[in-house]
Amino acid sequence: MRVDYEDNVSKEGLLFNPYMLGFDCANNVDSEKYRCYVFLVGVIRELLEEFRINISSKGYIYIQDCVIAIFDQRSMNIRFKTDVYPYVASKYGIKDSATVEHNIRNAIVAAYKLNESDVYHNSAIMSSFGKRPTNKEFLLYVTNEVYRRLWNESVEFTRV
Repeated sequence: MRVDYEDNVSKEGLLFNPYMLGFDCANNVDSEKYRCYVFLVGVIRELLEEFRINISSKGYIYIQDCVIAIFDQRSMNIRFKTDVYPYVASKYGIKDSATVEHNIRNAIVAAYKLNESDVYHNSAIMSSFGKRPTNKEFLLYVTNEVYRRLWNESVEFTRV
């Protein structure tokens, strides 16, 4: 499966992904791109479930969008405070990107505490960090896992 992303760069330097704005897949010529985007989101959600990130926390959707933004950048060398957090904040109409950072941190802390306290369902992945991961460590790890899983599934996401 092959998907080509167009080079739509926003003023923040991040790729603007038009597939983040839902549209009717059946009436769109880019339905293959949309299906691959849905597959990508599915992989991210599967990972977040493994980490036991609470789906009802605001940080869950922000983590998902941050991973997609990093994935679209095609680089692990990214500035979170100036590129990623403001991008996600503007998507949801939040004035201060520190709110996005705070909600992500709260979601990670809650999942880390949950994994520490629950011996029977302890996430081996979360405990592999040792101490609680920073936002950057966690987001880059999740993005790297997404790349790895897509590679294993032989799904190719490329730019034009």
